[in-house]
Amino acid sequence: ILGINTIIALYSIMAGTGIGELFIHNPWLMKYFRIAGCIYILWLSYGFFRAGMKKDNTVTVQSPGYFTGIVISALNPKLIFALILMYSQFFNPSGKLAHQVVVLTIAVVLLSASAHVVWTMAGNFLSLLLRTERMQKAQYFLYGFMLVLVAFWLIL
Repeated sequence: ILGINTIIALYSIMAGTGIGELFIHNPWLMKYFRIAGCIYILWLSYGFFRAGMKKDNTVTVQSPGYFTGIVISALNPKLIFALILMYSQFFNPSGKLAHQVVVLTIAVVLLSASAHVVWTMAGNFLSLLLRTERMQKAQYFLYGFMLVLVAFWLIL
């Protein structure tokens, strides 16, 4: 959660200080983010498929680390555009830039962090219900397949 929200805060500051202009003048940059994101999503799906093929699937829960959250968020091109859109709706050109960027960044990080905490708690609860080896294998293949679909959808 911390890694994801670190990038959200960074991208929010960048959006508030004019990153939209960078993407307008360099459209290839967004294509780069999309392709890099697809490659990373395919790598994650490979990890799910590999875990689902193991013979002995003893349940070992290891939460993704800070770096994984950084990479997942950093390679999400929709995040950048969502933050640019947020600034286009709430930014007051006659107001103080620094104050508005700080307030909007804090607001979006609090909103994002609270949503991620709720999703994490729900996921932890569901994982308690689905702890059998058979259910774990089914989940690995389902999640891997869904990530492949997302990667192809993003590349199109």
